[in-house]
Amino acid sequence: LSVAELKRTLTRYPPEVYAAAEPLVTKLESQSANQEKHLDELEAALPGGHPSRGKKVFSSQNALCAVCHHVNGTGGRVGPDLSRIGRIRTKRDLLESLIYPSASLARDFEAYSIEFKDGESQTGVIVEDGEQRIQLAIANGQMMNIPRNRIRNVKPSQLSLMPQGLDQTMTRQQIADLLAYLQTLR
Repeated sequence: LSVAELKRTLTRYPPEVYAAAEPLVTKLESQSANQEKHLDELEAALPGGHPSRGKKVFSSQNALCAVCHHVNGTGGRVGPDLSRIGRIRTKRDLLESLIYPSASLARDFEAYSIEFKDGESQTGVIVEDGEQRIQLAIANGQMMNIPRNRIRNVKPSQLSLMPQGLDQTMTRQQIADLLAYLQTLR
């Protein structure tokens, strides 16, 4: 939940519930403010980007975007199709999605953690939720068919499968180029 959604939800409860949740609300507001500050600083420091270089970054081993995301007929299907992302998201939205992918998750691409009866677990996007099995798309782009009789628990993950902190693994130029490319996808 965003801070605003959490506050709206809490208004439906007695004041003592809101008071008990106040430390969490304060913590989330602080995290949100820190993220906004970081995004402001990063956005101001980005050089001009070039879409053709950004397309190479998208497909590169460094960024691995194409493993999960589909664009104009190619790429993975673990994450949302980005073929028209430049039409519906601003540059700032795209930057936030790159740096803080768990801040807002695309509907139908929420991650789930599946705990197996043997103690192992796997996180991914549920592609098919059948009576006999769950088909799970995992971060490397592979599909797993998991028989229901192996599953102990299925619960939503609060984290995106997309790795956070691409600003730590990509250069500012690569980020600028990738953003320029994504903005051309209309």
